[in-house]
Amino acid sequence: MARSFTVALFALFALLAGRLPAPARAGVAPVNLAPNSQWEIFSGLGYGPRENVEGTGAMAPIAVAANTTGDNRVTFTVSGSTGELENGELVTISGPGVDPALTVSPMRVFGLIPDRRFQVLAPLGRAPAISRPAVAQPVGIGMATPGNLASGDAADGWSKGPGGNRLVVWREDNPVNLSPGAMYALGVNMDGDGAPQAVSTGPDARPFRGKTIAFGAYVLQKVRGGPGTWQAFIVSDGAAAAMAISPMADPRGGYQWREVSYRVPDDATTVSAGVRLNGAPADTYYVTDPVLTVGGLIGPDNYIKPRETLIPVVHISPLGWINATIAFPKTGAANGAYAASFDIYAETGGAVAPSVKHAFGEIEGIDSGAVQAGTGAVRVMAFLDKLDAPEKSGSFLAQAVQNVKAFNVLDLPLATSSFGVTGPEVTGPGYAPYGYAVYVTGVPGDVWWNVSMEFDGFLLN
Repeated sequence: MARSFTVALFALFALLAGRLPAPARAGVAPVNLAPNSQWEIFSGLGYGPRENVEGTGAMAPIAVAANTTGDNRVTFTVSGSTGELENGELVTISGPGVDPALTVSPMRVFGLIPDRRFQVLAPLGRAPAISRPAVAQPVGIGMATPGNLASGDAADGWSKGPGGNRLVVWREDNPVNLSPGAMYALGVNMDGDGAPQAVSTGPDARPFRGKTIAFGAYVLQKVRGGPGTWQAFIVSDGAAAAMAISPMADPRGGYQWREVSYRVPDDATTVSAGVRLNGAPADTYYVTDPVLTVGGLIGPDNYIKPRETLIPVVHISPLGWINATIAFPKTGAANGAYAASFDIYAETGGAVAPSVKHAFGEIEGIDSGAVQAGTGAVRVMAFLDKLDAPEKSGSFLAQAVQNVKAFNVLDLPLATSSFGVTGPEVTGPGYAPYGYAVYVTGVPGDVWWNVSMEFDGFLLN
């Protein structure tokens, strides 16, 4: 026993003196430095017809026979098939004579009865007064539109290229196209000549100079028309520049993990890490859980993602909230306030995912009503995550002087339940019951005009 103790003691001394290698720290997960790794923010792209679940093209438009009127909660009766439409997806409404209350922005679907009807909340608290036959088009952020194809942007913090117009990208939320545990996937379609393409992130190289970094991701190649699959890679500039690239993914399919490590040159000014796509034209990929970290090894399902504050590439203004007129209801006060709903997912055209729990920005507007003196029922646009306790308060845009513009920073908490959308009507594989807020005032029928809102920061998962 004494000899064992002596051997152990000498081993400890040798370790402290640096003469023995330190053992690996088993079970310590690396910290994921990849930005926007759940694809929650797309500030550089618009929305377009939603990709179908097979990844082979856009979902078909839906014929609408009629809509209800007089209420912010609108029911559409369909005259044909609803196709792959699910609760939680976005639709736009178009057609001759359609009420303008239904064309401000996309709207989120709930209460779906396939091939019969679906419901939405009209934006800006409005209610249609007209019922007309129309077309409902399922939409999503990204997708194949001319503007998106001309852009080299993917989700914020990520680029597509070389030649960004050869890739179509979008946020995918259908569970059958996600790896286990992923919130969303980045859908990618090889809409080009079949030359290798990439989706990559380019962090500031300076913190990584002289360090070994690793990148990995899960990828599903759902549509494959040739022998090529995909690889993970890291590349930089610098005197010792090179490309580290993983073995090709197995063509037999399914979600696969690939990773690669790379020592960044001491003089590097650029670093890029991502997924190289070697598919044929029209091949479709889904990318989930990308990880960028310091160190030589990640391992599948083995990382920590700290809560991230993301500053978007460009600020995001909700559709309809630029020089808007906001009219509050005249009746139906809830908890002493007159309220309208806000859906950050729908009213940004999907640019902000419903999973985002908090947004920051600015808001301004003018109220021409008489200033309320000697009462707590003031003219205000106060943002809450929801009306039911325990609610979280956000920012207040308050009227101080009649007909004079008011300004304030925007602090927007987002709820896990919707104002006016509850119960079994919101179930479904694609429905995310969050991403809503309410804005309230104390005066019935209060009207604000010249209202504009923008988002400049988000808390991400």
